[in-house]
Amino acid sequence: MELVRLGLLLLAAMWAMQIAAAWVQMRYYRDTVRRTAQHWHSGYLGVGTFKRRLGPGAVAIVVIDSADEGAVVREALSMSGLSVFARFKPLAELSNGPIGEFTQRLAAAKLAPAARRALTNAFEVACRTASERQQVSSSQMSQVSQMS
Repeated sequence: MELVRLGLLLLAAMWAMQIAAAWVQMRYYRDTVRRTAQHWHSGYLGVGTFKRRLGPGAVAIVVIDSADEGAVVREALSMSGLSVFARFKPLAELSNGPIGEFTQRLAAAKLAPAARRALTNAFEVACRTASERQQVSSSQMSQVSQMS
């Protein structure tokens, strides 16, 4: 009987730790999105995710902004892994380039397949939001859609 109690107590403790870790991860995600949105307040933020049935998933944030020379990817962040200790990493090779070159830069970057798919999803969300708001010219958006 003592073994059953110990097993149930251990199970409850593990469950409580999982709930606490999930809460910390959600708070980190929310704070990162809020901080990125405040930093690039004039741009359009897109969040993309990709989750496999088994294996690591990924979450990505892409910010695009209209500049004098055309629409530019201002920042790209990616987080992937199985652990609640995963953190967003800035991707300098994808940041500060024209949106028309994002697909080529993404293909050339050394990233995990899940991170690549999440970044593609985030980029599409940011472009869709920008086009809905009429901030990115239709010619630039057609260039992006031709590359996808």
